[in-house]
Amino acid sequence: MRLKFLSVSSLRLKIILSGLAVFAVAGASMLLAVDFVLQSASDQETQRAVSINQALLSSALTPLVAVADVGALQELATDLVQRSNLAWVSVQDEQGIRLAEAGSPSLSSVSVHEIPLVLAEHTYGRARFGIDHGAFDLASKKALARLVAVIVALLAVGAITQVLIASRITRRLVVLRDAAQAVAQGQWQTQVDTAGTDEIADVAKAFSLMGAAIALRMEAVLEAQSRLQRVVESLSEGVLFHDAAGNLLECNDAATQLLGLDRTQMQRQSAPPAGWKMVHPNGAEVTRDDLPNHRALAQRAMVVRQIMKLALPDGTERWLSANATPLSQPGQDALYGAVTSLTDVTDHVLAQERARHSQMELERKVAQRTQHLQDALARLQLLQVELVEAQKLASLGSMVAGISHELNTPIGVAVTCASSLRDLMAHTSKMVASGAVSRSSMQHSITTAQEMADLVLKSTEKAAALITSFKRVAVDDVSEQRRSFELAGLVDDLLLTLKHILKECRWSLETDVEPGLVFDSFPGPLDQVLTNLIQNAQFHAFGSHSQGTLRIEARRVRESAEIVLRDDGVGMPADVVQRVFEPFFTTRLGQGGSGLGLSIVRTLVTKKLGGTIRVDSEPGVGTTFTLLIPLVAPQFEASMSADAGGGSDIPLNQPESP
Repeated sequence: MRLKFLSVSSLRLKIILSGLAVFAVAGASMLLAVDFVLQSASDQETQRAVSINQALLSSALTPLVAVADVGALQELATDLVQRSNLAWVSVQDEQGIRLAEAGSPSLSSVSVHEIPLVLAEHTYGRARFGIDHGAFDLASKKALARLVAVIVALLAVGAITQVLIASRITRRLVVLRDAAQAVAQGQWQTQVDTAGTDEIADVAKAFSLMGAAIALRMEAVLEAQSRLQRVVESLSEGVLFHDAAGNLLECNDAATQLLGLDRTQMQRQSAPPAGWKMVHPNGAEVTRDDLPNHRALAQRAMVVRQIMKLALPDGTERWLSANATPLSQPGQDALYGAVTSLTDVTDHVLAQERARHSQMELERKVAQRTQHLQDALARLQLLQVELVEAQKLASLGSMVAGISHELNTPIGVAVTCASSLRDLMAHTSKMVASGAVSRSSMQHSITTAQEMADLVLKSTEKAAALITSFKRVAVDDVSEQRRSFELAGLVDDLLLTLKHILKECRWSLETDVEPGLVFDSFPGPLDQVLTNLIQNAQFHAFGSHSQGTLRIEARRVRESAEIVLRDDGVGMPADVVQRVFEPFFTTRLGQGGSGLGLSIVRTLVTKKLGGTIRVDSEPGVGTTFTLLIPLVAPQFEASMSADAGGGSDIPLNQPESP
C-alpha cells in the first residue's frame, strides 16, 4: 500500500502534488508581486530623492562655483553628506577640475547621478552625487523573508490538508476499485456505501445501479447461453466453435457423431482412429487450410456448402456439407473465431448420383429416340420427294390432257380444211384435164383454196402458240431455273394451261396484274405457287358446285411485287387459319388430301423466292392470300432440293390444304 502511495501514478500522490503545486505557484506569484511592489517603491523613492537633491545642489553649489569659493564648497559638500541621504558629493568646474568632494561612491547601495550647475543661463560646472538606498533594500529583504516564511508555513499546512483530503478520496476510490474487481470476478451482487452528497457518492450510487444492471443482464446472458447450449445440443447438424487460431473451443454431440471422433481427437489432443480420412469430392485429402473454419477466417467471408467425403474406420463413407461464418465484435474488424455447421448429405449426394445416372440413361434414350425420329424424318422426306415426283407426273399428265383438248379444235379444223382443200384440188384437176373448166370456176376454186389455206394457217398457228405456251410452262415447272420474266405473261400462260379446268367450274377467275412487273427470279416455283393457290380455291373455297369469284391482283410495292389472291368462298375458321401452313395438316383426310400443299407454298415463297405469305379468312366471307415477293430473288447457297433431302420437293400441282 505504501508503494502505491509513493507511485507516480497514484491518485493520492497526484492530488497532493497538484495541491502543493497550486500553493507553490500562488506563493511564488505573491513573492514576485511583493518584490515588484518593493522595487517599484524603491525606484520611486530614489527618483524623488534625486529630484530634491538636484534642486538643492543646484541652488546651493552654483553660486559658490561661480565665485570659485573652494573652501565653502568643501564645507558644504561635507555637511550635505553628513546631514542628508547623500552618500557622496563631487563638484567640478567647467574645465572638469574637481573643486570639492565628500563621501565615497563605491558602496553597492549607492546610485550615482550628475547635474549641470547653471546660473543666468551660464554653466559654471557639474555636480555628481550618490544616494544611498541600502536601508530601504534591507527593509525590503526583511519583508520578503517574513513573506517566504508565511508561504512555507502555508505550504506545509496545505500539504497536510491535501494528504488528509487525498487519503479520504482515495480510500473511497479503493473501495469502488475493490468492488469493481469483485464484479469482474463474477460477484455481480457486490454493493458499496453510497452515503454522502459529493461526486464520489454519486459514482458509488451509479456503481451500485450498474452492478445491479450487470447482475440482471448476466443472469439473462447465462439463461440465453443455457438455452443456446440446449438448442445447439438438440440440433441434428453438427456445430463447432473455433478460435482465431483454429483451435476447437466447443462443439455439440452431433458434431462428434457426424465426424466419428471424440472431443479429445477433435481438439487434436489425440490422433484420429486408423482408417479415418476426410477428402474432397475429387479425392484430394482435406488439409488444415482447406477446413471451412480456416477458409472463412482467411477469406473473411462466409463459406457455404463445402462438400467433403468422410471415410470411417468401418469402411463406410459419409458426405458432409459444411457452412462456416467468421465471428467479430460489432464495429470491429478483428476476427476472434468462426462457427461451423455440418450436415449429413449422404442421402442427397447418393440421390444426385442416382439422378445423374438416370439422366445419362435418359439422355441415351433421348438420343436413341432422336435417331429414330431422324430416321423417320428421312423416310418422310423421301416419301415427300416421291409424292412430289408423283404430283409432278400427275400435273404434267393433267397439263398434257388439257393441252391435247385445246389442240384438238385447231388441229381438227386444220385437218378438215386440208382434206377439203385436197378434194377441191382433185376436182379442179379433173375439170382442167377434161377441159371443162371455166374462168369463173377456176377463180372460185382459187378463192376457196386460198380461204381454206388461210384457215389451215390460222389453226396451225393457234396450235403452235398453244404448244409454245405449254413448252414454256412445262420447262419452268420442271427446271426451277432463274431467269427474267414478266409477271403478266406468266399469269396469262398459267391461265392458258388451266383453261380446260376453269371451263368446267361455276366460279370465275379475274386478273388485274400491273403491266411491266419484271422479275429476276424463278418462274417455275412462282407458277407452282399460283397454281396451288388457284386449285386450293377450287377444292376448298368453292367446291364442285359453288359459284363465286377468285380475283388475282398484282402491283409493285417498292422493290417487291404484292400478289393478292382473294376469293368470296366459304372461308376458314380461326383455328384452321392458325394451322393452315403446317405440314400434313388437312381437313380432307381420307379424301385425297396430303396436307402438304400450303406448306410447300410457304416453303417456296419464303425460301426459294425470298418473300412472305399471309392468309386472312373469315367463315362465310372468303379467304385472302397476300404474297410479297422481291422482284430480284435472293441468292441461296442451298437449293430447295437440298432442303428436301436430295430431290425437288415442289410439285407442279398440290392443292391439298385445310
